[in-house]
Amino acid sequence: MDKPLVSIIIPTFNYGELISQTLQCALEQSYSNWEAIIIDDGSTDNTIDIIQPFLTDKRFIYHKQKNKGLPAARNKGISIAKGDYIQFLDADDLLSKEKLTVQVDYMQKHEQLHISYTNGLYFKGYNINETYANRRMTQTDWIPKLNNRGIDVIMELLKRNIMPVNAALLKREVFNIVGLQNDTLKSLEDWEFWLRCAFENLYFGYCDNTNSIALIRLHSESMSIDKTRMMTQELVLRDKIDLMIQNSKLVTDRQKNTLTTLNKKKKAYSYRRIILSKGFFNAQLIKEIYAKYGFSILVTIYAKALNDLRKQKSKF
Repeated sequence: MDKPLVSIIIPTFNYGELISQTLQCALEQSYSNWEAIIIDDGSTDNTIDIIQPFLTDKRFIYHKQKNKGLPAARNKGISIAKGDYIQFLDADDLLSKEKLTVQVDYMQKHEQLHISYTNGLYFKGYNINETYANRRMTQTDWIPKLNNRGIDVIMELLKRNIMPVNAALLKREVFNIVGLQNDTLKSLEDWEFWLRCAFENLYFGYCDNTNSIALIRLHSESMSIDKTRMMTQELVLRDKIDLMIQNSKLVTDRQKNTLTTLNKKKKAYSYRRIILSKGFFNAQLIKEIYAKYGFSILVTIYAKALNDLRKQKSKF
């Protein structure tokens, strides 16, 4: 049987100094039946000069567009892709050499899967030989190992994102069921997409193989370094989650109440972290929390934020 084609979607914006390593990791894949679709999202640096030598390999496809943001760039790549499977790969990240080989084999052996995902390791700058299990650069594993669909997956995704975006390998049909990524979001678009997949009852499976790894680079330009923006965007996402819960035909009314309660707690926790980031006397923030929760919950959130601050200070 012929190997299925894998479409690697590589969005980039002014990552000329990093993208060569990303494209090289595609060339070094042990799995060879792939196309790599580079979506240049309006770069103004030397990106095209760096990419040009790679284009002699016809498996690389280059498309430049006006800057529209990361989700829109990924969506353009999906529209061009011809593959049976989709692999997201941001221009500053990498894949282990065996990732596609292992994961395609895993998907073919587990035909019920819509989305498989692997472990992710983090590295700083160019030091690929020193990896960590999480963004805090410790060895505490955070990725849940799911092999399920429905409420169990929804519950995990309601707590947090469950994987780096380049950990996933998706069947092309997923986008026919769920649609494309939400290009109105400024960040966390991958998390929102996995949530929509879960609410459509798609099957997620963790591929437990140490040769199949997503590699995520930590550097000063990483989007997720801006913690305040990420926390603010999480609140936007959690408002969308409320709508997903209420509109879902998959979960029961009792499950909806449980999910709504959990989401509300997560919103309150996000506000606590924003308070610690922005300060306790931010009038706009106080008004926003009061409007959503009322006075008693406002006081509770601020009291817990104050306790968080005390715990932080006690560590030093």
